[in-house]
Amino acid sequence: MVVAHGDQSLKDSILSQLDNIDKKIPTLGENAINSIQRIEEMMGKSEIINITDEIKLRAT
Repeated sequence: MVVAHGDQSLKDSILSQLDNIDKKIPTLGENAINSIQRIEEMMGKSEIINITDEIKLRAT
């Protein structure tokens, strides 16, 4: 698509950027998985607070 329809003067730059993104995709996925695991761990250790009407009113 870049070669056929893109600005030819920017072709090398665009292809280089796409290559960099392609290399980062596995790392980004791993980071998301690690973040989700950390969130689940924190939530598992958290104190459960029953929500009352008073708490809702104070929050608003």
